[in-house]
Amino acid sequence: MKYNWFYICLAAVLTGVVIMLWDTRPEDLLKLDRYMVRESPSYDFPYAVLQNATSSKFDENGDLSYSFDAAQLEHYRADFHQAGPEDYMLMRRPFFTLFSEKSPWFISASEGKLSDDGETLLLWEQVRVWQSSTADNQLITSELIVKPNERHISTDMSVEIIGPQGKIEAVGMVVDLNEQKIRLLSNVKGFHEPI
Repeated sequence: MKYNWFYICLAAVLTGVVIMLWDTRPEDLLKLDRYMVRESPSYDFPYAVLQNATSSKFDENGDLSYSFDAAQLEHYRADFHQAGPEDYMLMRRPFFTLFSEKSPWFISASEGKLSDDGETLLLWEQVRVWQSSTADNQLITSELIVKPNERHISTDMSVEIIGPQGKIEAVGMVVDLNEQKIRLLSNVKGFHEPI
């Protein structure tokens, strides 16, 4: 008789637990939605991963504006349920080509982050910029901000411009690709090889 009461109580408790779980949303049980979407600006894991990614963008006239390749892209979402302006992509070994009327500009780095709906690209580690296919003249820095749609490049970090006849060092730089102008901001030093 004692065992019958034990099984009746156990069945009642299990029935209560099943009813409670049945009536509770999964987000409330796991707390994933509250933690990952509202309290954290982004996930700790990517929403999507692409290997050997390639992309091209054309301007309003149908001309190629820029293209890029990356060994890997990791897409992170601020809200798992929908894309938004706070989403971003991390890139491994990005290589950008910005096309202009004269000759294209090439930009490479070890790492990159694309944000602001594709309007801002932050590159870091072994950043190189050059214009000719031979890369005789190249710009080297540790961090670079590229605004591909505005055709604008800038950095607050140390910059070294190396050419066949010498080099220029500076801290900070702004490049307007539309006008083909480079403005060095401070501590500019030039070194020229004797002719």
